[in-house]
Amino acid sequence: MGIRIRWLDNNLAEEGHRLYRSDSPMDVNAMPAPLALMGADATEYDDADGIVPGQTYYYRIGAFVGGVEKISDELVMVATEDPVPLQGLVLHYTMNSITGSSLADETGSYDGTISGAMQVAGRFGNALAFDGENDYVDVGAIIPLETFTVSFWQKGRAVGGRVYDGGRGLGPLESGLKGFQIKDGSVEPFLLEREDGTSFKIHPEDMRYRYGHDDAWHHVVWQYDRQSGQARGYVDGRLSAKGVFADNGSSLLGAYNHRLGGPANGASVQYLAAELDQLRLYARFLTEFEVYQLYMEATS
Repeated sequence: MGIRIRWLDNNLAEEGHRLYRSDSPMDVNAMPAPLALMGADATEYDDADGIVPGQTYYYRIGAFVGGVEKISDELVMVATEDPVPLQGLVLHYTMNSITGSSLADETGSYDGTISGAMQVAGRFGNALAFDGENDYVDVGAIIPLETFTVSFWQKGRAVGGRVYDGGRGLGPLESGLKGFQIKDGSVEPFLLEREDGTSFKIHPEDMRYRYGHDDAWHHVVWQYDRQSGQARGYVDGRLSAKGVFADNGSSLLGAYNHRLGGPANGASVQYLAAELDQLRLYARFLTEFEVYQLYMEATS
């Protein structure tokens, strides 16, 4: 559980910001020790330090230059334990429930078949580690989708491997949306493709969308809504990339086999070298707040 604090930076000359938190109203003439010290360009902070559901917290932001500090008005927040969104959940791999080569889907619909990937310590309990050579999980044929959100945690250096392949390159030719592909954060991390060969990509160099270039866990969300054409990417709870892939009157996304960690068409390229945890697929476009709920699940 956590609380995200955002503010408008009205001062262009400050050296930094201080975040103050208290369990009771604060006196600007007797401020407590700051909870966090941030840079001059900071405009938000995720507070996950001992947050208790039902507790009321008081916040103030201070902008300082040398020994001079301007203190904001007080913000009062009540911590609520928001559940992880369940509506529209198609599949959910916790990576904890494995029997032989079978990876349990918590929804009971799409148990995966593991090929090579190994269970390791993860962000929540266990994760699956993919070697970048030939490891993958066969998800099977998913129900047709025209709107979806894919959420997962990833740890590992980006090398262009496929995190999730939603049937791209499979199926008979028609005018519909054929499939989608999510790579790690190195090149072309999100791609939608129609059966007529037209495609849409979001490039990290254009959209400032990067992850996987360190050895830390990152929460990643990609989503697409056919009706509006909106495609969005989030990293660690923040909107990091967006674009529009306009509807051309096509049918639903085909019910083709999906894979984790490798290409759905069985090609010998673009296998993932990373660890994955808590992968969810939704048949709807999650709101920004719901994406934040999934990210803050890590601090519950």
